[in-house]
Amino acid sequence: MFNFLLTIYIIMTPLIKKSDAWLNVGGGFNLTTFLLLFMSMAWLFGAMSDKDAKIVKTPLDLPLMFLILTTFISIFVGMVNYQIPIFSGSLHVYKRFLTQFFVFWLIANNVKGEKQIKWVLTVLILSVFFQAILTIFQHYSVRSYHYDDDMRIGGTFYRSNELATFLVAYLPMMVAIFFFTKNIFLKLILAGFSFITSMAILYTFSRESYLALGVVLFIFGLFKNRLFLVGLIIVGVFAPIILPANVYERFESIQDTEQDASVNTRFEMWRMARARIVESPVIGHGYLTSRYLLPRDTHNMYFDIAMESGVPALLLLIWFFNRAFFSSLKFYLRTKDTWNKILAISSVCSVAAMALCNFFGTRLTFVPINIYFFILLGMTMRAKFEEDLRLSSQAPLTPKTKKSGQDRYEKNKNSIYNRQINHRRGPGSS
Repeated sequence: MFNFLLTIYIIMTPLIKKSDAWLNVGGGFNLTTFLLLFMSMAWLFGAMSDKDAKIVKTPLDLPLMFLILTTFISIFVGMVNYQIPIFSGSLHVYKRFLTQFFVFWLIANNVKGEKQIKWVLTVLILSVFFQAILTIFQHYSVRSYHYDDDMRIGGTFYRSNELATFLVAYLPMMVAIFFFTKNIFLKLILAGFSFITSMAILYTFSRESYLALGVVLFIFGLFKNRLFLVGLIIVGVFAPIILPANVYERFESIQDTEQDASVNTRFEMWRMARARIVESPVIGHGYLTSRYLLPRDTHNMYFDIAMESGVPALLLLIWFFNRAFFSSLKFYLRTKDTWNKILAISSVCSVAAMALCNFFGTRLTFVPINIYFFILLGMTMRAKFEEDLRLSSQAPLTPKTKKSGQDRYEKNKNSIYNRQINHRRGPGSS
């Protein structure tokens, strides 16, 4: 039952208009909310019937719990500073913000074993590939030889930057399986999926996703196949010839930020955000108060969370990304299991992409992008938890444990010897 509900949840999450409209009874309850409730009930009943069930502990628990605490406090800070009524919509938005963290723990405690991992990865990849195909079709309906802002498309998302973040953060799952599978037929399929998804990323014309795509592919080249790095260098050198003209023109505009109104606006918002952070660095100005503080969105999650919830919340967010990246990387370098490696390297790349994209937008507040991210992290942390348990049960004897074992052996041997002597002497002997 849990797998069935999770499959529907994965499919519906990026289909924002559908998932928001279906079974919408108000108060933030819609199809995806009900699916989460049913999955939670399945988890609860499963845990009650399984005597050996354990709550999975992960390296991300502390940063996430403290991040939740600081952002929750900032709701009341906003109520005091700007008289925002608690039922004005802030709690509904915050509930959606918390949903992605809850999904992480839900997945970490329920998705286990190679069969489940394969199934969830399959559904995730097919859903991402659907968005890529839709992006290609949308692009060809508005394309022109030279770049124009009217060519920006959003798939089932609201804007092209959100779509681009979604695609580039989850492309690593396809690439990882391509590298690790020995099935030639599956390799060919995933090579095609990866190529089409990469082209879809290019056709979103999102410059932040171009940078993130380069980082993701660089990580694969560095930790999996060094020849891949050579290919990246070749593509970079011959980009004017290889890339479509409109894509190259958009990519080249990264170097000409002075003439770019979008970039200049962001720089101005960041300057204003820094001034607001200095005004209240510890507790911030309050959750969702950036609309009162700045004329436009900061387009930067780090500035946004520091301004609204304080610098401690910013440090917690950085701690979370840092822990997620290095825990996944260490797991990848340590594990020998193929599917664990696929999960781990996918998480490493996904964390890198999300951390970078959040520097150019407030992506962590857009739940449909992040659900897949936390599903992937949840599976990785669960696999790490299970492998840690296996390794601890097979841990070799240390010098200390060897010594204590030898002491117990000598003590038992002496006890047996003394009993034998007393038995030979008979009762009453001294």
